[in-house]
Amino acid sequence: PGGGPYGHGYLGATSTRQEGLVTNTDLTATALTLLGLGVPDGAVGRPWTSVSQGPDDAGEIVRSLTEADLASQVLRRVQGPFFAVFVSAQLLFYLLAAFAIRRGWGGSRALTATGVVATVGGSIPIATFLAQLVPWWTFSAPMASVIVTILGIAGALAGVALAGPWRKHVLGPLTVVASVTSLALLGDVMTGSSLQVNAVTGYEPVTGGRFYGFGNIAFAVYSAGTILAMAGIAHWLISRGRRPLAFAFCLLYGALAVFADGWPAWGADFGGVPAFLIGVAVFLILLAGSRVSLLRLVLVGLAGALLIGAIAVVDWLKPAERRTHLGTFVQQVLDGEAWTVVSRKFGAMIGVTVGNWSLSLLSLVALAFLFLVLDRPSRWGASALARAYAAA
Repeated sequence: PGGGPYGHGYLGATSTRQEGLVTNTDLTATALTLLGLGVPDGAVGRPWTSVSQGPDDAGEIVRSLTEADLASQVLRRVQGPFFAVFVSAQLLFYLLAAFAIRRGWGGSRALTATGVVATVGGSIPIATFLAQLVPWWTFSAPMASVIVTILGIAGALAGVALAGPWRKHVLGPLTVVASVTSLALLGDVMTGSSLQVNAVTGYEPVTGGRFYGFGNIAFAVYSAGTILAMAGIAHWLISRGRRPLAFAFCLLYGALAVFADGWPAWGADFGGVPAFLIGVAVFLILLAGSRVSLLRLVLVGLAGALLIGAIAVVDWLKPAERRTHLGTFVQQVLDGEAWTVVSRKFGAMIGVTVGNWSLSLLSLVALAFLFLVLDRPSRWGASALARAYAAA
C-alpha cells in the first residue's frame, strides 16, 4: 500500500514484466539493491520495483490481484482435461478426414463438412489465446466455460474465413485463419504477451516456466500460422501475375516475424529463432523456384545461430538488472556455466516437451497424415485432393 522504497500500487520486476507479479528468486537481488550493494552478474532474479501507481483504492488493487490468482489456480485444474479433449478430438478428425477424402466416400457433402471442421479446428489454436479476452475463469463451471469460449471464438473466426469473398479460392479460408493467427500473436508479444498469461496453451505464474515472450506452444502456433499465411497470400498474388511482389512481401514479413520472435523486448525466444528462420528460408527458396539442398539448410541454420547470438549479445550489453534470459545466457557462457544450462534445457525438452505423450502422439499422427495422405493423394485414392493440387 505504500511507504518505504515503494510507492502505492503494484510491484514488478524485469524478470516477469508483469504488473503485480514478482518471484521469490528476486529477493536476493532486491535485498542487495535496497542495501546499496551491487548485484553480481551471476545473481538469480531482478530487483523489485514500483511499476505502476495502480488504482487509488487499495481494495481495488487487492481485488485485481485476487482475480489474477484465481485465473492461475483455475488454469491448473482445467489444463490437463482440456488437452485430453483437444488431442482426442484432433485424432478423431484425422481418422475421419482420411476416409472422407478418399474417392467415392461420402460424396461432396463429406468433403464440404471436412473443410468446415478443418477450418474450425485450425482456428482453435489462436482461439485459446483470444479466449483470454473473456474472463472464463470466473464462471461456476470453468472447464465448460473455457471450452465454450474457445469454440465460440474459433467458430466466429471460421465463419469469417468461410463466408467472405476469399472462400472461392482453394486456400482462402486457410489464409484468413493463418493470417489472424500470425498477426494476433505478433501484436500480443509486441504489447506485453497478455494473451499468453493464464491461457490454456500459454503459461501461468505458479509454475513460473516463463512470464513473457513466446512460450513453446505459442511459438509453434505463431510460426506455423506465419508460414501458412505467407503461402496463401503468395498463392493469391502469383495467380494474378505478381510473383516479384509475392516474394518481396513474404521476405519482409518473414524477416519481421523471425525478428519479433527473438527480440528481447518482444518474443525473447532463444531456441525458436534458428528453427523459425529455417522454416521461413525453406519457404522462400521454394517460392523463388529454387531447390532446397543440404548446403543451403546448413547455411541457413548457421545464419539462425548467428542471428540469435547477436540478439543475445545486444541484450547482454544492457545493465544486468535489465537483461532477459538471452543476455543472462551470454554471461553464463563467459562464466563457464553454459553447459549446465544447456543440459538442464535439454533435460526439460526430453522430460516435459517430448515427454508430454498426448501432444507427442498428436504430432506423430499429424506427420503420418501429412506424408501418407496429403503428400500422396493419388496413392491414397484421394482424387478430390489431387484436383485441388492441380488447381493450385
